[in-house]
Amino acid sequence: MKLFQCSNCKDTVVFENHTCVNCSYFLGYPSYFNAIVSLDTNVSQWQLPSLENKTYVYCENHKHDVCNWLVETGQKAEI
Repeated sequence: MKLFQCSNCKDTVVFENHTCVNCSYFLGYPSYFNAIVSLDTNVSQWQLPSLENKTYVYCENHKHDVCNWLVETGQKAEI
């Protein structure tokens, strides 16, 4: 199992985590970075550094609490 790091508090997280157990930030997986990123819990769309001002949301499967992949806004991809 590959381990990741919360980009907010640096605590260890695994791919399946949706939130960091240490700092409670949301976690998402943008395939562009091949990393887990921490996300502001006060919004539902996020801009990620280095991605040309594109906005990202969780994929459609997140509503079933089974996915943390991030897709560009407007895409309804089910990963």
